[in-house]
Amino acid sequence: MLLQVILEGLGLGILLVLVCAVGIRKGAVGMVHLYPMGQPPAGVQPGLYAGLQRPERPFRQRLFPIPRKDRGQRDENADREDRIWRQSMKHLHFDVELNGFYGAYWACAGGSDCAVITIIGDDPEDRLARSAVKWLCGCGVNVLTMSPAKKDYGHHNYPLERVETAISWLKANGNRKIGIAGASTTGTLALTAAAMFPDITLTIAMTPSDFVWQGFLQGKRDGCKEWPVEGESLFSYRGKPLPYMPFCYQHPDYWHCIAAESKRAGDMVNSRKLFDDSEAAHPIEPEEYIPVENIRGKLLLIGAEDDALWDTAKYIRRMEKRLAEKPHDCEIETMVYAHGTHFVFPEGMLKIMLPVGSGLFVKFAFQAAKKYPKECRQTRIDIEKRMCRVLAEWKGAK
Repeated sequence: MLLQVILEGLGLGILLVLVCAVGIRKGAVGMVHLYPMGQPPAGVQPGLYAGLQRPERPFRQRLFPIPRKDRGQRDENADREDRIWRQSMKHLHFDVELNGFYGAYWACAGGSDCAVITIIGDDPEDRLARSAVKWLCGCGVNVLTMSPAKKDYGHHNYPLERVETAISWLKANGNRKIGIAGASTTGTLALTAAAMFPDITLTIAMTPSDFVWQGFLQGKRDGCKEWPVEGESLFSYRGKPLPYMPFCYQHPDYWHCIAAESKRAGDMVNSRKLFDDSEAAHPIEPEEYIPVENIRGKLLLIGAEDDALWDTAKYIRRMEKRLAEKPHDCEIETMVYAHGTHFVFPEGMLKIMLPVGSGLFVKFAFQAAKKYPKECRQTRIDIEKRMCRVLAEWKGAK
């Protein structure tokens, strides 16, 4: 029995190595070629240039996959397409010191006068951000990726003026319509910015909260990977922190709570108790809620009941109730699923992030995905269909 377990473990380990190797080789890493701002290679005209996307496989090819004996040629074609993508998907980089915000601008291949500010990932040029870029450009919109700072997932007193400055730049550079999209903490950021800046006419918030909470940092401190920042909010505007719900656990108990719950539930990360206990200890004040009634245009809220980080389904229902009770100009569409976990990305976007083993990764990350893999995948497929429809309608509306 012990030998069998060891052999099975070795077999799974080898399979995982192969999956990782293939995923890295075919993944989104390196799918763009980065040039210093204002220094394109010889023979390439300076300025903004449109990117080229990998063409979608024909329906017949998706229905009848290429036989194993022909996969070598297919891999060569995929490599060639990736090289074309890297060479042609060029962008502009922005720094806070020079431009007033940290981000990167990516023009879609066919040209567009619509742009979506996308705040997904630790950095505007990392794998996660570039995967979102590739998917959104495929929907025919330009993309401006943003993050607090280079390789920084902490959020504390993030100046919303940076989003305001980014909007002004987009308007001055040929973008007639401006949307914003975020997931997790940045889903909350997307809602907060959209409620503040009327030029945003499309808001996509995946797994958001309906209130602002205490700011936090990530890294290494006293054996903790994350900790709250005393006296700071997630966001600030004109030098003042926005009102926020404080966490009932401070450092180091904050991380100890997350670590214990993650271990108990068998999840990669589980902070639901942290948020539930904090709201119970400090009922959310009116000024701490996001005034979603100020949002213009289309508002798309996406979440799942089995979210392990916080009760986003409850938060989305509270926003629906708030809009039902208050005058508003936005058109709300909610997508709350029984199964989906915290990773409620469109299926196509997730496959760009993880071309091999995307479903396997989600199952490793959350027990809910391990129990209901088919249901979670169907959720992501439905999200893709509906999000593509919303983007197409937004682009086409006058």
